[in-house]
Amino acid sequence: FVLGVDLDEIEEIPAKNIKTIQGDITEEETIENIQNELPDSPDVILSDVSPIFQVFGMLTKLDR
Repeated sequence: FVLGVDLDEIEEIPAKNIKTIQGDITEEETIENIQNELPDSPDVILSDVSPIFQVFGMLTKLDR
């Protein structure tokens, strides 16, 4: 399962195991959307977010 999140609109990928969310990962609404879409805690997170410390805050919210 792959979940993509970006500030910009993401072109739809025609696969059942790929979902996308348009949003800002620093906003609570986007974090809730991510949690609702994830079937479980993520095994891997790839990110191009800067500064990196913002990612750690998101990770702690995703850790169930």
